Amino acid sequence: MLGALTLTLTAGAVAGAAAPASAEARGTPGGAAAAPVEGSTGDINDSGVVAGYVYAESGNTRPVRWNADGSIQDLGTLPGDTTGEAWGINNAGQIIGNSYTDDEYRRQQVRWNPDGSITALRPLPGEENGSVHGINDSGITVGFTWGGAMHAVKWSVSGVPTRLHGVPGETYSYAKGINNDGIAVGWSAPQDGYASAARWDADGTFTELPPLDGHEAAEARAINSKGVAVGDSYDEQTNTLHAVRWAPDGTVTALPAKPDVKGSEALDVNDDGTIVGYSQSSTNVIDAVRWNTDGTITDLGKLPGDAQSEAEGINAGGAMAGDSGNSQSPPHPVMWRADGTIVALRGL
Repeated sequence: MLGALTLTLTAGAVAGAAAPASAEARGTPGGAAAAPVEGSTGDINDSGVVAGYVYAESGNTRPVRWNADGSIQDLGTLPGDTTGEAWGINNAGQIIGNSYTDDEYRRQQVRWNPDGSITALRPLPGEENGSVHGINDSGITVGFTWGGAMHAVKWSVSGVPTRLHGVPGETYSYAKGINNDGIAVGWSAPQDGYASAARWDADGTFTELPPLDGHEAAEARAINSKGVAVGDSYDEQTNTLHAVRWAPDGTVTALPAKPDVKGSEALDVNDDGTIVGYSQSSTNVIDAVRWNTDGTITDLGKLPGDAQSEAEGINAGGAMAGDSGNSQSPPHPVMWRADGTIVALRGL
């Protein structure tokens, strides 16, 4: 979701191409232009199905999936809940996210199954709030739960939670992505220290992934089947993030930057090694970008009339999902085809 890029990654702070002249409206007859809806995307699978949410007339967010044919489906919420968001989707069509009432501090983590049923993912014992963010093709899910502290969690296929332990003295941690080998990535931080990028093997073994030289903190956001992880490294002196890539052996590399860049963040990587995320200019303009395997960087553009954009996910075929919008209003859910064409996703 679009937002400010300059973050202080400490435990205390936890709580190319020019823009196209027109945009295709996915699911609109004839591809005719349509007013963009308000909402956000979380992920895209290899079939081109996108998970995310849209704003309903009531003002609540509704978890949805945009199918490959352009149609949109409300995923529903748990009984008694009115609000939800979808954040991840796998190639089996399972979708993960949150279901809750108006009290967003009591979120229930859920999995929407291809048959339309909803599975509640229970939190760690004694904890209640949290969020999910990543799911692999087996249905293993990662995120965090909260009970006075923020704990990275991995849920089994049957929904049983297991805490993922990180740095010594850890108080806050969050697992953001998981690959088909069961290797998860995210971050871990002590009460008053900097966040460390984290990798958890399938058996729960923790490895700290280093930031760039001279930087104080890092966060890993996604990992592909080859063990390549991506995320960001934090420079306290300039209070900026820099997009990075970690090789399977943990070696960290800064990703190329656009001219006049203030900061950047890598949010997803596919098995070919193509990476997506966003770049922020010195004037705080945020642009969705793609880091190509040849070392170049492509500006993905935004919807006409929008000022900024962000790419959240990329599939095996190179199609991407993200948001386009303005800093003072909710974003618009979009996808980019592999050739870079931006597509406005329709509403309910």
